[in-house]
Amino acid sequence: EIRFADLGLDPAREYFVFEFWSKRLLGSFGGSFRPGPVDPRFRSQAFCIRERRAVPQVIATSRHVTAGGPDLLDASWNGAALAGRSLVVKGDPYILYLTEPDGWAYQGLDLRGAKLVRTEREGRLVRLTLEPETAGEVSWAARFAASPPAAEWQIEPI
Repeated sequence: EIRFADLGLDPAREYFVFEFWSKRLLGSFGGSFRPGPVDPRFRSQAFCIRERRAVPQVIATSRHVTAGGPDLLDASWNGAALAGRSLVVKGDPYILYLTEPDGWAYQGLDLRGAKLVRTEREGRLVRLTLEPETAGEVSWAARFAASPPAAEWQIEPI
């Protein structure tokens, strides 16, 4: 068990935990989480922990083990879109992992500097695969619309 307080995080808050190597959202947790078994293909785990918000947010990117540290230049929510800028490498698909929280529905992606080649959903996680046109900066805006509230979603811990 990994306690958020031991990581310097507020144990009263809720956090998303994403495992970088397996590209899996382990769930949303309060207080602590259990990482589960190590995937034998990678023989290690690298966790990206983000405070859970009630609006769409970036959980991770595919470019770096920090899940966005050096490549995610900016990301902000404006009430209808989650917009950002990322550093990409030509020929290397770039994946954005976004949440689609209760009350919001993903509508589409506006891009400059890349093309969207795949959109996938896994529960309330939206996976957007971009194909960069050149190396450098890509601007993106994931559009969301308010949707009727559904039952609270939860990814069961492993």
